[in-house]
Amino acid sequence: PFGEMSAQPKEIDADRAITLLRNGGVLVDVRAPIEFDDAAVPGTVNLPLLDTDQRRLVGTTYRHEGSEAAIALGHRLVGGATRVERVE
Repeated sequence: PFGEMSAQPKEIDADRAITLLRNGGVLVDVRAPIEFDDAAVPGTVNLPLLDTDQRRLVGTTYRHEGSEAAIALGHRLVGGATRVERVE
């Protein structure tokens, strides 16, 4: 349903994004539901990488252990079987 997808996201400018959206493209927001619910572009699809509890855990880890520990935790939370499940 989403057409061809790439493992590496492509950066596009605002004009290209507007053209894609006008032609039926879909904007995917990967933020946690709590962030998406707070503010999102109308018509955007939310496919979160982290759920709200996982986001909170990464934030707490960042505050107490620093960015490297928080990044490592984030990778563990979205890697492996979780990644396979979400991509399929």
